[in-house]
Amino acid sequence: MIEPVAPTKFAQIHDHCVQATLNFETSQLQVRAYNNGAAYRWITKSENETNIRRERLQWPVKPDAQVYFPSETSMLSHNERIYKVQPFSGIVPDSFCSLPVLLQIDDVNVLFTEADVYDYPCMF
Repeated sequence: MIEPVAPTKFAQIHDHCVQATLNFETSQLQVRAYNNGAAYRWITKSENETNIRRERLQWPVKPDAQVYFPSETSMLSHNERIYKVQPFSGIVPDSFCSLPVLLQIDDVNVLFTEADVYDYPCMF
């Protein structure tokens, strides 16, 4: 059960998922599968500060999938971008955006976003 700091509709949320954890020398990768989504989390084992120099999420996507892409020019953002609707194939290499990003693949909507982020500048 999750108890939100500021409950809105429910004081407790039942967190029902299947979870797997992969252990590495200095970190863990935790993956959760829900009925309507999936999540992953990197956990560092070090008590010292960790610097993330590069993070890349790669996912196979059909070129004709529609994407709502909030293009950015720098990491200094107010996250108030216009979402350009385009085919996934229209995103050129080294394109850069903030989150969330919505993909429409056939009849399925896939939203990439972040949650439960502490002491982390966010993913672009």
